[in-house]
Amino acid sequence: MAPEPEAIRDALATALRQSDATRTAMGRRGRDLVESAYTWRAVGERMRRAYEWLTGNTGKPDYIELQN
Repeated sequence: MAPEPEAIRDALATALRQSDATRTAMGRRGRDLVESAYTWRAVGERMRRAYEWLTGNTGKPDYIELQN
């Protein structure tokens, strides 16, 4: 989703048209993602990989996007 007001409005309207079961399932998937990707251990591991890349010890981690 683009970070534009219209895109956010459209995404919210689409979500509100979904059934309760579908919204509940979406919420569960979101919670599962947060609980797995944003634990202290997971964040620390990403930091370690970033520092190893910055010091030239490994390749660029896939979660780092470079812009020109």
